[in-house]
Amino acid sequence: MSLLDRSILSLSEETLNAVGWTQEEDCKIVLFTSYSNPHTTGLTDRDTIALGICLAGDSFCRYLYMQKLSPGEALYEGSADCWDDQSEVFYALEGSKLLPVGTPFTVSYDDSTTCEVILGISIDSNDSSTLIVGLVANQMIGFTPDKVLLDCLLSKKEEASNSGGLKRKRVTLGNVKYGSRHLKSREANRAALLWMDKYAKDIVKMDRVSGPFHQPQQRRYQVLVGSKWKKVRTLPECVSYVMEQCGRDFWEDMLSLPGCIDLAGSSK
Repeated sequence: MSLLDRSILSLSEETLNAVGWTQEEDCKIVLFTSYSNPHTTGLTDRDTIALGICLAGDSFCRYLYMQKLSPGEALYEGSADCWDDQSEVFYALEGSKLLPVGTPFTVSYDDSTTCEVILGISIDSNDSSTLIVGLVANQMIGFTPDKVLLDCLLSKKEEASNSGGLKRKRVTLGNVKYGSRHLKSREANRAALLWMDKYAKDIVKMDRVSGPFHQPQQRRYQVLVGSKWKKVRTLPECVSYVMEQCGRDFWEDMLSLPGCIDLAGSSK
């Protein structure tokens, strides 16, 4: 069974009712993962649902989607192969309507009855074998109801890009309050860089690289995942990873402990 075949589902009545779908005989419902943000790409609509987001490991910042395909419709072009490691943990997003926001879960492809949500079954067309597919809440990891983190990753102002080379939207950290003062976008970015430089030197690399076709230099962010350095596309995503790893909250530190960084004395 190929990865795509394995991800074609016959949804349960409970799941169909929860998401407000019907499943006609000639349509396909599939699971896939993608680094595309559901808000900036417009990917989430009545026929596509972002179920969760991975916040650590090799799939860091990869979204898990469920899509209803009409006859002849192709899978979303920005989709990636389904995750090879079923131990990858995703955090439920608000639009899924299947698990409370922030619930850590894994996807099960077996006959397990421990699933909190039974999505349905996947059928191997070659030998007619079936697998129960469901969402298993991970009891070893705490909820992530921290809306600051989720809002950062799902911000409608987050970077939007495509392979056609269209101009990227400006990426911001949203509302950052430095003590009693609201920071402008450029100041907020500089504060985030100083904050990460102070609290996460061992897990973050930040440098500048030349842009394509002689464009001005751009910042590059890398985070340490296990023993490997992984590229992170945006400053907000980098801040979110640091918050996960060091147990600090950038927004809270800026509000309550603005003296932890020397914003006025730095031109970084």
